[in-house]
Amino acid sequence: MAEKRMGKRVSLVMMLVLIAVGITWASGKTEVSVTTPEKIYEGKTITLLIHPALYNAAGGDTGIKQEFETRTGARVDVVTAPIPEHSEKAMLDFIAKTGRYDVIAMQSGDMTKEFSKFFLPLDSYIATSPEWKGEDVIKSLMDMAKIDGKQLGIPYRWTQVVTYYRKDLLAKANIAAPTKVEDILTVGKALTMDTNQDGKIDVYGFIAQGKAPEELSHSWLTAFYGFGGRILDENGKSGFNSPAGRSAAQLWLDLYTQGVLPPDFFAWGRDDTINAMAQGKAAMGNFVASYYGNFFSGGISKDQIGYAITAGNGVNRGGGWNLVINKDTKNADAAWALVKEMTSSENQIRMAVKWANGPIRNSVFESAEFKSLWPQAEEMKVATQMQIVDPPIKQTPQIHTAVTEELTAIMMGKKSVEQGMLDLDRRVNKLLEN
Repeated sequence: MAEKRMGKRVSLVMMLVLIAVGITWASGKTEVSVTTPEKIYEGKTITLLIHPALYNAAGGDTGIKQEFETRTGARVDVVTAPIPEHSEKAMLDFIAKTGRYDVIAMQSGDMTKEFSKFFLPLDSYIATSPEWKGEDVIKSLMDMAKIDGKQLGIPYRWTQVVTYYRKDLLAKANIAAPTKVEDILTVGKALTMDTNQDGKIDVYGFIAQGKAPEELSHSWLTAFYGFGGRILDENGKSGFNSPAGRSAAQLWLDLYTQGVLPPDFFAWGRDDTINAMAQGKAAMGNFVASYYGNFFSGGISKDQIGYAITAGNGVNRGGGWNLVINKDTKNADAAWALVKEMTSSENQIRMAVKWANGPIRNSVFESAEFKSLWPQAEEMKVATQMQIVDPPIKQTPQIHTAVTEELTAIMMGKKSVEQGMLDLDRRVNKLLEN
């Protein structure tokens, strides 16, 4: 009897094992239905709200998202939206407190107090994730994602401005690239050339964007920051009517009136400045670092293009994107796992090399893979470490418009530097009151 009972128990155990393992006899395949330890988020769904360019920088549907789903068992629903629709979608969800979006990519300019109250503090998650190597993320970027001492975002993609210049033309003029913002005019004048002696300028010594409503503002603010200026002073008021503001305005006026900038400067946008470098019509300019590859489509070789940290007296105006977690998420742990996946050392290198993402880690800039594609990797790293951003306030777009309009008036001789900066100050302070 004991042997029969033992036999029945063995048979029962074998049957349970076969059921659990899920052997499909007809097909001859073995399918294990037991969840593996890696699939710790099986059955959970995370929704990611992200700009389409940023999603592509993670490999899109077949990149990091798919790998994360395969390994963890989680499902990642991706919602892409351009600017400003992206921020509007996030704010509507925050106000409704539905927690529809678990992980959200936010611009550095959106890390405001209005938004921050909807973000989940991440300090405890970082502290318990040593494998994520948080110390490798560039400190200045982490600091810019803090509000009131709390880490509310993780840097995901960042851009920096570097100076690109024609090495052959600098050598011909026997002059070095500017290291201080005050030197831009001197170097620019030396590089402005009439190469065929017909009385017309063929190469402009310095190039920048001049279009309204924002491109002129963005190009000029790099110099304004370099002179020590800040959009807001220590009292939260406009900082434009200051020695830095007047010096930067005078510099742009001199560059224009002395022929270093082209006469149709106010029609020049980003693509125009890139094309001017590619076609040999410009000798130097401050550019987003990732534009480097666009200079070689018009006959200019890589041997002719040099690079340097932008003359900014120790600061580099930039911007980027952070990943934040919705305070009302129902899947905080899974959301943090996705953030870690998209910002890990290994994936950040892949994203930078394979999908042209702007790095946020020192190790990426220092990697052999990145340096092989970006010979200016060290300059890019230093520029990122020196990074500062415009204040995260809702009036930023209107401020850019005001800067462009007042600078245009100054450069066209309709206002003096002093009057233009005074008027700009008044306009910005009025915007800040709303």
